[in-house]
Amino acid sequence: MKMTFKVENKDDGKRIVDVLKDTYGMSSMLTKRIRLYGSLKVNTVDHRMIDPAYNGDIIDVAYDERPEEPFEVPDREGVHIVYSDRNIIVASKPSGMVTHPVSYHQSGTLTDIYKDFRIHPVSRLDKDTTGLILLARDPYSHYALASGHNSGEFYKEYRAICHGSFDPPLGIIDSPIGRRSDTKMLRRVTASGAGACTEYETIDSYHGGEISYLKFILHTGKTHQIRVHCLYSGHPIVGDPLYGPNSNENAHYCSSMDHDSKINRQALHAYRLSFRHPITGKAIDITCDLPDDMLLLTNP
Repeated sequence: MKMTFKVENKDDGKRIVDVLKDTYGMSSMLTKRIRLYGSLKVNTVDHRMIDPAYNGDIIDVAYDERPEEPFEVPDREGVHIVYSDRNIIVASKPSGMVTHPVSYHQSGTLTDIYKDFRIHPVSRLDKDTTGLILLARDPYSHYALASGHNSGEFYKEYRAICHGSFDPPLGIIDSPIGRRSDTKMLRRVTASGAGACTEYETIDSYHGGEISYLKFILHTGKTHQIRVHCLYSGHPIVGDPLYGPNSNENAHYCSSMDHDSKINRQALHAYRLSFRHPITGKAIDITCDLPDDMLLLTNP
């Protein structure tokens, strides 16, 4: 792993280790490993972690924490690797797969399938949601990407097929989401919940407007956010077993459930990821086509 940093005016005169930890988020463990097993240069000259750095200095660090790990990441068990390098992986996840182990699902997860690689999920997808997921291959890249994710420098676009037609065809659903009192899993729109904002745009409609194909952009990241907001708007996602018309309490939302019988999951897909590479700063923009089960819903 090689990284380059420029010292800002606010860090003028600070120790290099403090610049790396306070401004760039490195852990104490990582700075120690760089000190013991890597290299540290300032303006191409070897330095110690305790040496001062000054405004405009260029800090170069190098450290390989996983010499035994293969560089190439293969496709496995329905997971397709869309992009990978030494620091990050962008994978396309199939339906039926949990991102990482949870109490009710310990094996067969994405991280379990790639347990011979040191991966750190930056984003996650519900078990039956397909599409793009971002993984870091080292702690610093995970920190940098997660920071960008939390500060809004991370763009995620989803595609879904919903019942009915949204009116207006594009807009924003700004309604708080909280946990339902009778279950740990399900969420609902409630005044006592946390703020949740979902932008939507209708792309097309099918079967006389019975179902619509939409783009969703998340401005917040609440559990089941798109699914809950679609239900709240009266247009649940086709096939959704938790928040769709196939669930008992929500059967009144649609007069016909014929479309739900054509897919065995929620018709929701993580379509696009855009972000800055944590090391190079290069803009990365990746898309992933709809899976066949969602395309089938649009057929006459």
